[in-house]
Amino acid sequence: MVRTMKPKKSQQQEKAKKPEPSSSKAKSSPENQQPKADKETMWSDAGFNESELTLSQLKNMITTLATEIFNKKKEAIKAEVDEEVEARLYDHSNDVEETVEELRKEMELMREENESLKKENTNLRRRTERLEFDITNQNKKLRDLKICSDAVEQQLYEKDLQIVGIPELFDKEGSEDEVDIKTIVKMVHEKMDINLKPNDIEKINRLGKRKNDKTRDIVIRFRRTNVRNKIYNNRKKAATHSDPNKNTYFNDRLTEYRRDLLYAARQLVKRKRILAAWSQQGNVLIRKTDKDSVVQITSHEQLRELNTIPDEIGQSVGDPDTDYDSE
Repeated sequence: MVRTMKPKKSQQQEKAKKPEPSSSKAKSSPENQQPKADKETMWSDAGFNESELTLSQLKNMITTLATEIFNKKKEAIKAEVDEEVEARLYDHSNDVEETVEELRKEMELMREENESLKKENTNLRRRTERLEFDITNQNKKLRDLKICSDAVEQQLYEKDLQIVGIPELFDKEGSEDEVDIKTIVKMVHEKMDINLKPNDIEKINRLGKRKNDKTRDIVIRFRRTNVRNKIYNNRKKAATHSDPNKNTYFNDRLTEYRRDLLYAARQLVKRKRILAAWSQQGNVLIRKTDKDSVVQITSHEQLRELNTIPDEIGQSVGDPDTDYDSE
């Protein structure tokens, strides 16, 4: 097969076909003009060779540039924020200073008020101490006055005895029968072997208001003290019945104050704080132990000083009908 050979174009024809670069293209715009040396420096600084750029290298270059731009932007934003914060702090600094000054003045005022209150408290405490001292002295005077008044009242009872356990007898009209005097005279003669006569008794009466469920005590006033003392000294002979409810007890007639004092002392006996407590010729006596001597008690404070009575004892008056225990 015969190949047809194409004729070669002459060099002059090829040169004629090749367009010459225009003068407008030869000159680039000012934005795109960059010396070849600067471009090479940029690529070399970034670690690239312009003639050998690959897609990976271009990506890394863009990442590096983006990071640099981000850091610069972050620094710019931080600077702006710092300026804004500083400006706001400066704007509020005057308000803060004013608030602090107001607080300082209030604290100073409170300190002055506190000092004033301290002085007032000191004065009140001193006044309270003086009042307590005066009250203590007044209480002592009142107590001494009460003891003196009680001693005078007790002297009025020096011829009296209080009897527990004699049943009440009444006549048909419901009035108390005078048989009580006969009963006492008979009982004294039989149980104490004492020849008591009706005219030895000056007065006899029941204590308190009449009660249906309880026998009232009898108070006897004798004409002579020696007769009263003779019966009192033999009082235990009247309490010899095997049934305590059928016994008769002769006791001192005491003032309300001394009954309360004797009641408190006997409570101590029940609690085994003292050995014994009793009354004799209107006086309240106690014996702390069998080795101690007899002590006369005139106030609850004496019992407290002896460390034999709790604070709650003696604060209320006992029932007059139960103050006298059997002896």
